[in-house]
Amino acid sequence: MSAELQRCAERVAGLEARTVLIEGTALYGKLCIAIRALVLKAQERPGLYLVRGPDLPTVEALAQVELPHDAKGADCPDVRRLLRLLLGLRAVTIGQSRVRFETIATARSHRELDGAVLFYGGCYSKHLEHIADLSRACVGPLIVPTFTDTRDLWWLERLNPYHVVAHTSDKRRHARVLALDGHKAEHHYFEGFRMTPLDRVPMSSTPATWERAPAPSFTREQRPAQQSLFD
Repeated sequence: MSAELQRCAERVAGLEARTVLIEGTALYGKLCIAIRALVLKAQERPGLYLVRGPDLPTVEALAQVELPHDAKGADCPDVRRLLRLLLGLRAVTIGQSRVRFETIATARSHRELDGAVLFYGGCYSKHLEHIADLSRACVGPLIVPTFTDTRDLWWLERLNPYHVVAHTSDKRRHARVLALDGHKAEHHYFEGFRMTPLDRVPMSSTPATWERAPAPSFTREQRPAQQSLFD
């Protein structure tokens, strides 16, 4: 992991916010930051932690992705290694903490968690019970990285998340991501870290099914102002 990604993960791990939303054009980098921040929390505070992804094909692709040689140290082999371990074992020990892995289809309710990573945020618009359940269970941070910022996450804004912005420093990739249909405009982001170049990983086109109780009804509320990581 590059020094810049590591530094951003350390800042995220040090935030006092109960919910952290990581947005921006560093598509793979946002997940690296989120998982690395969770690992830092697990090393610091023994407990039970959770990584929940959208579906197995997507997580398997993320665990195998290899970045180009010109990525200048931006690769995240420790994150890929952890994802591979979680795919195989479903739970790993980090220090005195336990980290579990689930997908939308295999998710279960948890009584208490010391922290969780829920990726990618846009995948859960039809599974709001995941957000409600984890927000109740987490006594530590709930970290939600997005893939592309093309979806309205008003239901997550209800939890008043601390906004972290992570953009790729590759200008062409940055422009391509911003040009995606419906993507958030650059001037709607607040300043944060600018990440080193990171490759895109395609999302699965087939959503997993969720067979629990109906999602709770959330009332759209006035959205809080975004905050910079450096406030």
